[in-house]
Amino acid sequence: MSTHLHNAAEELKALPPSPLKDEALGALEDIRESGKRRDESIERLEATLATLSPSPRERRVFRILPWLTGLLAIAALAIGVDAIWTAEYCSRGRGSVSCARGLKAQLQGAATIAVGVLIAMVPMRRSIWKWPAAAFLGVLAYGLLIASLLNS
Repeated sequence: MSTHLHNAAEELKALPPSPLKDEALGALEDIRESGKRRDESIERLEATLATLSPSPRERRVFRILPWLTGLLAIAALAIGVDAIWTAEYCSRGRGSVSCARGLKAQLQGAATIAVGVLIAMVPMRRSIWKWPAAAFLGVLAYGLLIASLLNS
């Protein structure tokens, strides 16, 4: 486009002097200046994007993170299903292991399954259903944990 502007300016300069010629030359100069400002803005934007892009180490972490999240979700699901199936849920505290049996263990297992599904939703892409489903699972897990605490 620069050559077109240069050629148009040369053709205008060859014409006899007139107010329209001066106005057209001014418009061409404005177009040339706006092109320079646009190029400078693009260069600044590219420099900013280069500083904001993740490092190779961060790229590796972001590649591994969904897999780790998925493994954690599978572990939570397995623990929850086992707790419901065997009606026994054991957890470790600071210095001891405590086990719940019966309905309380099954409620805790169901809560663990809800948390596992909630964790599995973390690496999923945005959708219209992700946040309502996450809110529902969070409330469900909370309710199941409260029910297991009330069931002594």
